[in-house]
Amino acid sequence: MLLSTDTKPEMTAYCCGGCILKALGNQPDGLSLFDLYETVKSDDGVGSATFMLGLDWLYLLQAIAVNEEGRVTLCS
Repeated sequence: MLLSTDTKPEMTAYCCGGCILKALGNQPDGLSLFDLYETVKSDDGVGSATFMLGLDWLYLLQAIAVNEEGRVTLCS
C-alpha cells in the first residue's frame, strides 16, 4: 500500500519516491545506486527497504531508468 494510515508519511514508498526525484533533479547525468541511496539517506533519513520500494515504484511508473553505465536517471 502506498499510503497507509498506520505509518508515518515519511516511511512510505510514495514519500520516498519524492525524495528520490528531488535528489535526481539536481543530477542531469544521474547517480549510481549507492550514491543515490547515500544522498537520500543523508538528506531525508530514508531506510534501505523504503528506498528500494520507492525506486521500484518510480521504475514501474517509468519516472526513472537505469542507463548503460548503471546510473539511475530521470526519464524525460
